[in-house]
Amino acid sequence: MIVVYIVASEMAEAEKLGKMLLENRMAACVNILPAMKSIYRWNNQLETADEVVMLVKTQAGQYAAIEKCILENHSYETPAIFSFPVQHCSPEFEAWLNNQIN
Repeated sequence: MIVVYIVASEMAEAEKLGKMLLENRMAACVNILPAMKSIYRWNNQLETADEVVMLVKTQAGQYAAIEKCILENHSYETPAIFSFPVQHCSPEFEAWLNNQIN
């Protein structure tokens, strides 16, 4: 199990992307956290943006397909997308997750 971290421009985009991942059984659950403030450097200038965080719960083997889907459907030229490994998980939750994807 991994958690994929993705940043979207707004709630509507995050919901659209999350539904794509779920409908294609690439993820078991997508949590969307609204109202994040990002400060970053882009084209040698400091930028500030209101963004939305997506936390995608999935299997490690789904990462490449998720990354491809996000890159093809995201509004950003270079969206933030990366994963965190899950070290511990209840057997019941992991079984549920696997059942949702397979």
